[in-house]
Amino acid sequence: MKRTLALVLALLMLCMSTMALAAETEDRYGRYDETVTISILSKDWKTGTTAYDSSDPTRKSASENAWIMAYKEYLNLDVKRIIAEDDTAMQAQVSTALASGDLPDVMIVDKATFYNLVENEVLADLLPAYEAYEQKYYLEQAAAPALESGMVDGQLLGMPIIGNSYNNGQLLWVRQDWLKKVNKEVPKTIDEMMDVAQAFIDAKLGGEETIGIAMNFGNYYGPDFIAAAYGSIWKTWTPDEEGVYRFGKVTEGNKQALLKMQEIYKAGLIRPDFASSDLAAEDVAVGRAGMYMATSWHSVTDLKTSMLNDETADWMCFPAPTLDGEPVKQWSNGPVPGMFIVVSSECEHPEAFMKMLELELKVFIEPSAEELPKLYADPDDDFIYWDLRTFRNMNLANFDLYRSQLVNEHLALGTAVEDVPACITDYYGQVTRAIAGERALEGRRICQVYAFPLCAKQLEAGQYVFSYDGPLTENMSLYEATLESELNNAMIKVIMGEDISVYEKAVEDWYANGGQDITDEVTEYYTSK
Repeated sequence: MKRTLALVLALLMLCMSTMALAAETEDRYGRYDETVTISILSKDWKTGTTAYDSSDPTRKSASENAWIMAYKEYLNLDVKRIIAEDDTAMQAQVSTALASGDLPDVMIVDKATFYNLVENEVLADLLPAYEAYEQKYYLEQAAAPALESGMVDGQLLGMPIIGNSYNNGQLLWVRQDWLKKVNKEVPKTIDEMMDVAQAFIDAKLGGEETIGIAMNFGNYYGPDFIAAAYGSIWKTWTPDEEGVYRFGKVTEGNKQALLKMQEIYKAGLIRPDFASSDLAAEDVAVGRAGMYMATSWHSVTDLKTSMLNDETADWMCFPAPTLDGEPVKQWSNGPVPGMFIVVSSECEHPEAFMKMLELELKVFIEPSAEELPKLYADPDDDFIYWDLRTFRNMNLANFDLYRSQLVNEHLALGTAVEDVPACITDYYGQVTRAIAGERALEGRRICQVYAFPLCAKQLEAGQYVFSYDGPLTENMSLYEATLESELNNAMIKVIMGEDISVYEKAVEDWYANGGQDITDEVTEYYTSK
C-alpha cells in the first residue's frame, strides 16, 4: 500500500512538474495552442566547421535539425526553411516570388533587397505585433538599438539584424617588456607614441629591421586613430557647424591628420611600403614591432602568435593616443544593420518569428542543463548546434562586452567552470587556463579581462561614433566605393611625401563626381529623423 501511494505521489509530482514546465514555456514564449506553419527564406548560416549528418535528425540539414524540432516543441511552430545557396540565388528567389505574388512568410534579406521590397509595398507593418508581444525580453535588447533603421513612414517594415557591436574601436597595443627596456611610459599622445617608436628602433628591440609602429592602410593596423585625434572620423559621417553631414575623409581635420601621418612616415617609424604591403600582422607576430593600433579582439589573433613565438612578449592594451592625451570620439562598429527580417503582408502570424528569436536568444544566454546539449553544442564532438538556428546572425548588440562582464564577475567570485552561465563556458574556461599558465590562451585573458572592459568604458563615455545607417541610394550604389578608392589613393600619396594639394584636389573631385549628391542624401536622412 505504501509503495503504491509513493508511486502515485511520484507520478503526481512528475505530472505537476510537467504542467509547470509547460506553463512556463507557454508564458515565456507565447506558445500557440494550434500548430502554426511558417515559411522562411534565408541563406544557410553554417560555418566552415558545420558538418551535416543525414543519419542524425538533430543535425541533418539547415531545414531538419534540433532547432526546427525546438520551434515545434516550445512554440508549436512548424518551420519550413527555404534555403538560398548564396546572395545571387537569394535575389533571384525574391524576384521570382515578387513576380508570382507568392512571397514566403518571412525573409532574411540584405539592405538593398529590403528597400526593394519596401518600394513594392508587399511587407507587413511589424510594429503592432512587436508591441503586443509581451515576452520579448532578449529580443527587445537585441533589436532596440537599431529598430529605427527598419522604420519607414512610421511603420516597422523590417526587423534589423545586428550582431556583436562596439568591439572594433582602435586600441593601442604595446609590448610592455620593450617599454621597460627603453625606460618609457605608455604613450598618451601621438607625439609620445612617436618618441617611443623611435626608442624601439634605436634600441633595435626587434632586430635590425625593427618597426616602430606596425601599420598598414587596411581595415586593421590603420592610421584611423590619427585622423580621429584631429576630429576626422573615417568610416562614417558627422555634422559640421552648419549641420551638414560630412564624410570623415573629406574634412579639414583629415588634412591636418595627413600632414601628421606624413611626419611619421618621413621619420621612418612605419614600414616604407605600409600602404602596399600587408605585413603589419607579420611584423607583430615575428617580433619586429612592439606597438600598433587595432581592435580589442586582436589579442586572440596576431598577438597570440607573438606570445607563442616569444615567451617574454608582454602585450597590453590602452586607449588610443590623441593630440593632448584627452579622449576623442572614434569609429566603432555599432548597431548598424546590414540585414533585415521582413514579413509578407499576407502572413497570418507576423509575430511568429519574434517568438523564435526570443527562444534562440534565451537558450544561448541562459540555457538550462536540459536545453544545452541539443540546442547549443554537443560536448562529445564539439558540434555547434547554435549555428543551425534560423536567425543565427541576430544577437545582443553588446554581446561581447556583456560576456566579458560575466567572465570578470565570475573570476572575482572564483566560480568553477561548470557553474558559470553557458554563454561564457568556453571563454571563462580559456581565461582560467591562461591564469593557470597556459601561454597559448593568454591573448584570450587579455581580451576578456582588459580589452573588452576598456571598450565598455569608452562606449559608456560616449566616445564611439557609428557608420551611416540609412537607406542605400542609387548614388551610393553607383559611386561611393569608387570615390573612396580614389580618395584613399590621394591620401596615401600625401602620407608618402607628396604635397597636400594632391589631397585637396582629390576632395574637389570627390564632391564633383558624386560626393556632393551623397552628402546631400545623408544630411537629408539624418536631419529628417
